[in-house]
Amino acid sequence: MARAAPQALRAILDTVLLGGEGSIDSGLEFETQAFGLLFATEDMREGTDAFLNKRKPDFKGL
Repeated sequence: MARAAPQALRAILDTVLLGGEGSIDSGLEFETQAFGLLFATEDMREGTDAFLNKRKPDFKGL
């Protein structure tokens, strides 16, 4: 997990914590919003490029 994109890892942890405390609807809404924000990051583009080019990603937290 230490090599994961930092913003995505934070969103995962936040979603798990929120999901355990709120309703399923609020958890799904939070997850949807987090996905939308993360989809626009440079780390998402880096991860996709690394996958397509069969190399390890170099996440920067951007």
